[in-house]
Amino acid sequence: MGRNDTMQPADGFDGCIYAAQWNNIFPLHLIYEEPRNASVVMLPADSVREDLCGFIEILPEEEPVEIRPSPAIPTNITFPEITDDAEREKRIIAGVVSGVILILSVIILVLFCRHFTFEQGDYRTREAKGASRMKTADMAIQYGRTGQPEVQGKEWWI
Repeated sequence: MGRNDTMQPADGFDGCIYAAQWNNIFPLHLIYEEPRNASVVMLPADSVREDLCGFIEILPEEEPVEIRPSPAIPTNITFPEITDDAEREKRIIAGVVSGVILILSVIILVLFCRHFTFEQGDYRTREAKGASRMKTADMAIQYGRTGQPEVQGKEWWI
């Protein structure tokens, strides 16, 4: 560990390094990493073995997981019984609500049907029958099938 190409074979570090760190790099951790990084070289091969150097890691004890205790129900509580009055009130409320919904749906249905059954569209008149075949509106009125009554000009003096 700690050798380079310019050093003699006997130079370098010889001993036990367990938790060595240089600039936030742990070299021993890189050797035992899977998959091994290609830039990490061990010479001679298998010359480094994993050893704690007589140290025992002291890890902090794990804190117990905090679990909220379930609420304790007092033993002296008696729950009220469901009486017939409560059931009767529920049935009355359900009947009134369903009746209102039924009446509203009938009213909406009647209004919906009435909207579509109104008399809409064309209605009969006696005006300008055959007007589409004439060139001008005056000719359509003059020669229409129903005809318009002749009105004579009259003068009224008051």
